[in-house]
Amino acid sequence: MKQLLDEGRGDRSGDLVRTLVRVTGRLDPQRHRLITVGLTAATHHAELAGSLRVRFTTAVEQAIAAALARARHRGETLPGAPADRMTTATVIALLSHLPALQDRPLAACDFEAITDRVLLPLLTQP
Repeated sequence: MKQLLDEGRGDRSGDLVRTLVRVTGRLDPQRHRLITVGLTAATHHAELAGSLRVRFTTAVEQAIAAALARARHRGETLPGAPADRMTTATVIALLSHLPALQDRPLAACDFEAITDRVLLPLLTQP
């Protein structure tokens, strides 16, 4: 697990995991607290909630696209189409709801599972 989060590992899967961890801030307790406070405030303000949703979705889309571009640059091509809105929505849904389903915060192994068992298969579908 530590090896996958290590910046030295440059394969497609490791890069995607690190990218999702970085963009969500879920493994950084300080960033996670700030996100939680923002989301709590958003429950009372529809405009803020909409803005946060758009910003988070855009950040995840851009992060996945950047990781895929780095993989292409390294020669790790994917046979499927680039990430689309459905792929991004699936990843965001898992990042958002998996902690409640598992009754625990996301761990590094969850980011690995989301990447290897969901994101990569979606990206390699014809």
